[in-house]
Amino acid sequence: MYTLMKSEQARSTDGSNKPRDYEQREVARYLIFGDALSACVNANREAESRHYLMNASGMEYYASNWID
Repeated sequence: MYTLMKSEQARSTDGSNKPRDYEQREVARYLIFGDALSACVNANREAESRHYLMNASGMEYYASNWID
């Protein structure tokens, strides 16, 4: 199982310009790695937020490798 995740900056609740945290949310799940990777590549072409893949062990796919 592969999970497509989205990372985006949290909205400021107090109107200040201080750096904001990033929020992670699940976008979709895929059984086939190739499908998940294609969806991730397409999502990163279209959106301002960063999308990434997680595997069932909680590792992130980065630069053709699974990392902790």
